[in-house]
Amino acid sequence: MDQMLDKFVNVEIVDNFYTMLVAGSDTSGTQMTYIALALAVYQEYQEKVYQEICSVYPLDQELNITADSLQQLQYTEMFLKECMRLLTVGPALVRKNLATVDLGDIKVPPGNTLILSVYNLHRRKDIWGPNADQFDPEHFSPERSAGRHPYAFIPFSAGNRNCPGNRYAMINMKTILVHLI
Repeated sequence: MDQMLDKFVNVEIVDNFYTMLVAGSDTSGTQMTYIALALAVYQEYQEKVYQEICSVYPLDQELNITADSLQQLQYTEMFLKECMRLLTVGPALVRKNLATVDLGDIKVPPGNTLILSVYNLHRRKDIWGPNADQFDPEHFSPERSAGRHPYAFIPFSAGNRNCPGNRYAMINMKTILVHLI
């Protein structure tokens, strides 16, 4: 948004804001469908998510969701990330390179269209281990995440063109799960 304030007139800012709001709502809604499916299929993980949410937001107390309380939902976040890893809304990223891209032995000149398969990246055994195709929220435990390349998990894209609503999406998904309990 800060970049838009310097370059766009008010009507362009409003149009871009609405585009991001609608696109974010659509992708978040689709991802929540996948999350509901994962909760139904993987009931052992559903129980862990349920227990964690109940420990942070006891059922016999008034619901008070804060940024601090959402941060306490660490297992729930691992579960959500695993849903986004295996059931990602955007299975591929397409970019046109403006400068030469160096891919080790290969140099891609400017003006080419590059396609990155997020689907395949999120299932690479050299990154995620021998059970990369299996649903396991522990893929995102601190121990197993240590040393992993920051671009190994990119459900919101990465770098300069990443999703501007990625933090909002995670907060939104956690909040919806809390309300479902």
